Amino acid sequence: MAAAVAASLVTPASAIKPEDSKACALARRAATGAALSVPFRVVDGCIYVTAKVDDKGPFVFAVDTGASGIGRADAGLVATLGIPVTGSGHTSDGVATAEIKTVRLRSVDLGGFVRRDLEVATRDYSSKLTPEAAFSGILGREFFGDGLLVIDYPAAD
Repeated sequence: MAAAVAASLVTPASAIKPEDSKACALARRAATGAALSVPFRVVDGCIYVTAKVDDKGPFVFAVDTGASGIGRADAGLVATLGIPVTGSGHTSDGVATAEIKTVRLRSVDLGGFVRRDLEVATRDYSSKLTPEAAFSGILGREFFGDGLLVIDYPAAD
């Protein structure tokens, strides 16, 4: 299934007028003036897009607007690109806490929208998934944090 993810990433929240603050009005405006439109597919209810990492790829990324931070990198991607571990920390899903390792990505390019110098958590996300559902990373809510993300399901093929 392919469709468009339209992200009006050029409209900072501070520029939105109160009369335009309703979600539907913003979505309509984004659909006509999107800064970015990329195809996506849906697998088991998850949205997948392709992106380049450090000018290599494309690689499959899941879009998870509920994921904190800018994103995640699968251990397979880190190994494929030879990205060194740069740090560690802890994460929690509300039930359990786990230690994580972090890596620094020079860039992630989603259809021409590029984020640079990203520190992201890394772990094995994909080895237990079916080949169709496997991904190289996750784009979290902060990846889209300075714009409006519109997921246009009706535009699906």
